[in-house]
Amino acid sequence: MSTESVIETPGWWRRFAAGLPMRTALVAVAVVWVLGCVWSYQEQSAFAASRGFGFPHLLPLVIDGFAVSMAGVAWAASLDARPAVPARLATLVAVAASAASNGAWAWLRADRDIATVVLAVVVPVAANLAFEVLLAELRRQVQRRRGLPAPVALPALRAIRMVLAPGQTFRAWRSLVLELTALPAAPSTAGGPDQEAGLTERARRVVATAERPIGRRTLARELDITEYQARQLLPQLNGPAHDPSDNDQPAELAAITNGARHD
Repeated sequence: MSTESVIETPGWWRRFAAGLPMRTALVAVAVVWVLGCVWSYQEQSAFAASRGFGFPHLLPLVIDGFAVSMAGVAWAASLDARPAVPARLATLVAVAASAASNGAWAWLRADRDIATVVLAVVVPVAANLAFEVLLAELRRQVQRRRGLPAPVALPALRAIRMVLAPGQTFRAWRSLVLELTALPAAPSTAGGPDQEAGLTERARRVVATAERPIGRRTLARELDITEYQARQLLPQLNGPAHDPSDNDQPAELAAITNGARHD
């Protein structure tokens, strides 16, 4: 065993152990979502079959599949800071339709037993909530890898304060949440192009003085910006080259730089 392996193994193990609780939690959430989907699939298929439909299995695939697809669209839009209000509303409609279908079948099958209906309605709602939690955590992971700030963590209400002073605690919590989630002010148009031009010029100097072709990761580190900003900046440069560690950098840029260096 080499010395490098002995040195690197503890660091790898520490990283694995640090991420193990979150991975375990995500797997548990995913299992809950899958089990809820299986439950809803069985119930809605039986409901459609009892009503005489020729393809009963299509009912859960359409309703629950629509909820999952719309939640995925909303998740993808959130990565680009887009609200995707229609997709979120469509998700709510699909979840409500799934719960209504399960509840209607429980109402008919259990001879109007309220407990059975409630149980049938809660399961698809809980499954979709688990899916939303899973997507929210995946969103944080993707944003962290892109170098973007994670969503603002909202403070939780403390039970003891709610018991002792509910009105004051809620007002203070509301003010804090509104402050944390306030929309940023629109950037001023004055000076904006100048700042962008200055950043582009700095990037050109970094590329020109680099000893080897650089990519978005190196550029982001040199300019103290996020990798996402560096990725948007690279196409504006005359001669950025392809960094082997950056798989998403256009190959044409590497060809331009290599040709300039040979000249």
